[in-house]
This record gives sequence, structure tokens and C-alpha cells, in this order.
Amino acid sequence: MKDFLSEYFSFSRTERNGIIFLLVLILLAILTLIYLKNRTITPSLSQQVIQSELDRLSQLTPSDRQQSTNSFQDSLWHSKKPTEQAAFQDDQPNSKQVFTAQKKTYNKQDYKAQEKKIITFDLNSASLDQMVASGTREWLAKRIVKYRSILGGYHSKEQLKEVYGMKASNYQWIVKRANVNQPFTLKKIDLKNADFKTILKHPYVEYEQVKSIMQLRKENKLDNSSVKSLFSNTIYAKLVPYLKFD
Repeated sequence: MKDFLSEYFSFSRTERNGIIFLLVLILLAILTLIYLKNRTITPSLSQQVIQSELDRLSQLTPSDRQQSTNSFQDSLWHSKKPTEQAAFQDDQPNSKQVFTAQKKTYNKQDYKAQEKKIITFDLNSASLDQMVASGTREWLAKRIVKYRSILGGYHSKEQLKEVYGMKASNYQWIVKRANVNQPFTLKKIDLKNADFKTILKHPYVEYEQVKSIMQLRKENKLDNSSVKSLFSNTIYAKLVPYLKFD
């Protein structure tokens, strides 16, 4: 008998391990089925709350029922997950977004109104603050005032092109706001009495031209035609309003 059993029920070590593993799997499967069979399905918290609220509402009067319903809806809203509240809020108008849109619309309209309303100023009498108030950049306004002092005043808006740092875009913008009001008083150079340095300070006059003017004065030949011969027509047309021969 012992030999019979050993012949049919003898297993190697690997076979024994396999049988034990299968038994463990069968046991786990049985325990899982027992657990699932005995598990009772309980309603979710929200279902319990709704059912209890319905039972309570059935016992109230119509007016009390409406008030209680509103309170119950508020409680459900606060019990929602933050993600659900955020999804609901995304569908609602955002007051900040509405205000921003209104602000953008206002700024656009206000910009158009300012663009139509151009503040002008006189090149010879306007102060630095008045130029800046017209919308001129402060650094550019300072250079316009400084060049005005060097020139002795502006007699043409074209002279703004000579201001240091004045780009074409700057000129096109400012020429719409700058005026040269008549009569304008320019600082004159008395060619018969002014010294060498005084004449040389003017931006339209070069060193050699001043020497020639001083020589003409010595020879008593200083007049409009003699001085004009020292300059090009373009330069002299800009310079002559600043000259005094008497």
C-alpha cells in the first residue's frame, strides 16, 4: 500500500510548490466571492440627505416647504466639490472680466477723443511744461527749448528738423502741434558791433565765414549782398532773419 501511494502521489519539489500556489489562488478566489456576496450596498451620503429631506418636506406646509427647499439647495451647493463649483462659476459672467472689457472699451474711446483733440503751442513763447502738456516727450521738449536759445528763436517749423535727436517720426508728430505765431521776435546779431565769438555761436555760421565778416567790417564793405556771398542760398535764407546790418 505504501509503495502504491508513493508511486502515484509522490511529487517533486517544483510540483509541490506549484500545487501550493494553486491552492492559495483558489482560497483567495473563494474569500473574494464570500466578501462580495455578503457586502451590503449602502446609499451615498447625498442620497441619504435627499431622502431624509424629502421625508421631512412631506410633513411641512406649502409656505414652509418653499423656504426649506431654498435652504436645502444652498446646503447642497456648499456640499459640492470645489471642482463642481468652479465648473459652475465658469459658466457665469465674471464681474471682473466685464469691468475689464468696459475699461478697455472706455480707454479706446478716450484715446480716440484725445487723438482728435490736439494741443498746440508756440515755438518761441511756450515753456517746457507747456510743450510737455501737449504730449511732447520731455527730453525732446528740453532740446527744442535749448536749440531755441542757441538760434535766438524759431522763424520756421522746418527748423525743428535741426534739433539734435529729432527723427522723422518725431517731427511728423510735433509739427502738427507746434506753431510760429506772428509777429515773432528773434534775437538779432548786430554784424557791425558784435564780437567774433558772438557771431560764431550761431549754428548757421562757420569759423571762416566769421573771419570774412570781420574783414568786410574792417573794409567798411559790410552789407546784405557782401554777406550773402559768403553762404549758400539755403543757409543764408535761414540766417538772414537773425542778422542786423544797421
